[in-house]
Parts: sequence; C-alpha cells; structure tokens
Amino acid sequence: ICKSFGANDVLKQVDFSLKGGEICALLGENGAGKSTTISLILGQLRRDSGEIRILGQDTDGDNVSVREDIGVVFDESCFPDGLNARQVDKVERCIYKNWDSGAFYEHIRRFDLPETKPFKEYSRGIKMKLALAVALSHKAKLLLLDEHTAALDPGAAEKILAMTARIAAEQKLTCLMVTHNMKNAIQYGNRL
Repeated sequence: ICKSFGANDVLKQVDFSLKGGEICALLGENGAGKSTTISLILGQLRRDSGEIRILGQDTDGDNVSVREDIGVVFDESCFPDGLNARQVDKVERCIYKNWDSGAFYEHIRRFDLPETKPFKEYSRGIKMKLALAVALSHKAKLLLLDEHTAALDPGAAEKILAMTARIAAEQKLTCLMVTHNMKNAIQYGNRL
C-alpha cells in the first residue's frame, strides 16, 4: 500500500501478510507510518494505491462484516466518562452482532476490573484493560494494538503485554502490535 499526505510519502510500497495466530510487532520511529497503517486497515483513511485484505476480504468501502472481525486497542481508550463496565457491555451489545457478554465478564474478572465504578475514576492501566476486554469480546480474529501500553508505567505495561500475548495464544488471535519499544517487540512478537 501507499499513502501520502501532500508531498510527504508516509507509506511507500508497504507489503506484508500475517498468518493466523501470529503476533507481529510493527516498529518504527515517530512519523514512520505505523498508526497510519492501522488507520488504513480500519478504513479511517483512504489509501492512495494498493490493496488491504483481511480474512480474504477487501477492506475498501463500507465492508462492515470485515470490521466485525477486528478488535482494536488504541493508546487512549475513549469510553464516555459516566459509563461503567456493565453499561459498556450494554452499549457494545448494540454495536457488535457477535458480542459475547459472557466473554466480556470473564475478561472483566480476569483483569480484576470494577463493574460499577465510572470510567472517569479508572486509572490509565484499568482503562487499557477495559479497552482490551472489549476488543476481545466480539469474537475478533485480528487484534490491532496501537501503542496500547505507551503511557503506562513499566510494571503495568508488562502486565498488559503479558495478558495480551497469553490471551492471543489461547484464542489463536492474529495481532498487529504497534510499538516503539524494541524489547517488548522481541519479547511478545513472534514476528518483527
């Protein structure tokens, strides 16, 4: 794929594929196009040329079915401040046709998340765990992780990365993990 912003070529002839169950770490300095790649995969940006296929389907246009198969965790989670985990479950049930409340509450328990505490009172680490619980609870086959531990302290980041890798292995999820951290990429990715 290729993507430019004016005269700035952000992505030029980027070509890669991921196998089922693989965790691929996408490394690069600021401005290298890592988050742009995620935005192109999600259809938030239009590519200049090339093709993006997920599970054999082209992502161009309004292909809602392929987006059902993608779980996403960004560097900031953006749930409304007044919602709690139980309310997030109700909202997500209306968004994803494959939403699994049982899986969501299993992740809530696994991550030791408070069910009734409002989102605005969560620490940054707890917010990331809630975002991960949501991404893992609609039977996604591809997990996109865009700097999801970047702003966390090293201990919290390590716990979330270890949880993510363990769950991805259990569920045989394919992951694309955007990171600046070479150590994390080597430790948790099985492909760079």
